Amino acid sequence: MRPLSQAQFLMWLGQQLNPTAPLYNMIQTFRIAGEVNRPVFAAAWQALVDRSDALRTTIHLVDEKPWQAVAAAMAAPVEWLDLSFEPDPEAAYAAWLETRKVRLLALDERLWDCVLIKMGPADFLWYLNQHHLITDGQAFANTYRYMAEFYALAQADKLAEVPALPQYGDYLAYEAAHRRSQAWQEARAYWLEKLDTEVAPTDFYGRVAGETTGRTDRVPFAVGRERSARLRDIAMAEGFASLNIDMSLYTIWATLLLTTMHRLGGQNQLRLGTPFQARPTPAFKETIGLFIEIGPLQVAIEPEETFVSLGEQVMGEMFSGLLNAQAGISDAELNRSYDVLLNYVNARFADFAGLPVQTDWVHTGYGDSDHLLRLQITDFDDEGEFLLHFDLNAELF
Repeated sequence: MRPLSQAQFLMWLGQQLNPTAPLYNMIQTFRIAGEVNRPVFAAAWQALVDRSDALRTTIHLVDEKPWQAVAAAMAAPVEWLDLSFEPDPEAAYAAWLETRKVRLLALDERLWDCVLIKMGPADFLWYLNQHHLITDGQAFANTYRYMAEFYALAQADKLAEVPALPQYGDYLAYEAAHRRSQAWQEARAYWLEKLDTEVAPTDFYGRVAGETTGRTDRVPFAVGRERSARLRDIAMAEGFASLNIDMSLYTIWATLLLTTMHRLGGQNQLRLGTPFQARPTPAFKETIGLFIEIGPLQVAIEPEETFVSLGEQVMGEMFSGLLNAQAGISDAELNRSYDVLLNYVNARFADFAGLPVQTDWVHTGYGDSDHLLRLQITDFDDEGEFLLHFDLNAELF
């Protein structure tokens, strides 16, 4: 048995407070254009589970405290679903998905659900649901990449050559030691100081939320290729150019969202939940597991504020946040300090062993009850077009 990381504990606590809701079902589907060999796929998935301690993790209560156990070996079944003989495979899949996506994962049994679905000749869909306790955006991308590599090796009868993978247990040891350091204490003080500034709940069209649940409606919006290209041009121009294109784009999206929040309610003190990858080493960047830390980005809008000057505030907050987004820094008090979250996801999913893929992020209809709005921005298949996912709290909207 080993303790949970701080981020894992917060996920576990959220699930305990909402035991019947699939709050943390993280589901991606991968539509694969080509023939997928079922036994080879199953062998590749078993090999990946064999090499990832996160995928072999289960959660158990000991003296009313959560601990995680890593099985020395774990059977890794891939459920098979053949919809190719259905009169309407798409309708059959949609009906299946509505039920499957809200199925709770038993924390003490297995923290993932893997299904290979045949939609038609040379048309397959891989459904993968992982509990947030063992994954985040980068971890999901790592899982997909390793699976594609292992599948290609299995096809060539070379599964014995699959490499060892970095282990999440190494991160747990790092976090435990780092939380005792002076650097961590200083980072902790940085985040707690933000709570000294009073920020009112976000005002959406004169509506302020009362008690809310985790029921969430997702409204997607495709930005379009032309506008997406223009945004990338702006991200590289003076005023928004930063360390890399993704940080510049995050700055633009955050500035747009904060401007909208200000105009909706007239509030000048604004706060935005901001995820940070918090993977400080090359090995951690390649590890399957939950690393994400979330902290509040905070701005004050002055009467003479311009879009560019607000962007400069955002960029400054991002730089400071990156420096202080250290392992294990998140906590429940910080999480309750904001009700809007912006998640710019820069993860990309390439072809699956040479086969073209379309990626979909499946929404379960649930989310954190403290969030009135989550704006998630993706371009998973690197198509040059941003997709905005507006996750709206059902009680407010």
